[in-house]
Amino acid sequence: MNKKTIVILILIIVVIIAFFINISLRNKKNETQNNTQIAQQSENKMLEIKKIEGYEIFNANMLVERETTSFKACIRNTSKETKENRYFEISFLDDKQEALGKITVHIEKLEPNEIIEINGSIWENMQNAKDYKVVEK
Repeated sequence: MNKKTIVILILIIVVIIAFFINISLRNKKNETQNNTQIAQQSENKMLEIKKIEGYEIFNANMLVERETTSFKACIRNTSKETKENRYFEISFLDDKQEALGKITVHIEKLEPNEIIEINGSIWENMQNAKDYKVVEK
């Protein structure tokens, strides 16, 4: 092999290595952004158990992404009887307990001690919500 061929091979190897380093740095940046989002999500976690008319709502979680707020929680039928389909209104409250926004969620038929997950979203940024209130609709 002559000197030109060796120089060209070395340049190709350097370009390939630089390409893989660039991909690795991008992956680390994305991982950091994902960790930030998870941290913001856990800060908005509303851990207080809410009780309303034979139901227990727990493990509530609110995630704010841009101008949309998603709400997710578990609900358990704590009574000794089957509960039929119902609708509940969930109000997001600020630190002064004033309503910032509301969503309506459907609770399907639940047997005693049965647990389901409820979901809802609102097209507003509820980032300042500190608590939530549940009322039957």
